[in-house]
Amino acid sequence: MPLSLRLGGAYKKNLKFPTLISLDTNLSPFYVALGIEGQISPIFSARAGYASGPADEGSGLTAGFGITQQSLTLDYAIKLYGDLGLSHYISISTRF
Repeated sequence: MPLSLRLGGAYKKNLKFPTLISLDTNLSPFYVALGIEGQISPIFSARAGYASGPADEGSGLTAGFGITQQSLTLDYAIKLYGDLGLSHYISISTRF
C-alpha cells in the first residue's frame, strides 16, 4: 500500500462573529486545502475555501453556507469540478 502522510489543523477565533480557519495538507500526492467559516448568526454560517491538487479531485475555489434550526442542519456548497463544471452539494443532517 502507498504511504500517505496528512496533517491538518483548525483555529477558532471570535472576531466580529465566531470564525473557524482550517488547513489540511497531504504529502503524497501533495495538496493543500484551506477553509474559513463564519457564523453570521445563531442559525446561519457562511463558508469559503480553496484546494490545490489534481483537477479530477475538484481543486479550486469553493463556497457554501449552512442553516441550523434546533437539531436539524441544511448545508449547501458549490465548486468547480474539472470538466464537469460547477458541482452542487446539498446535505441534511441531524443531532440526537
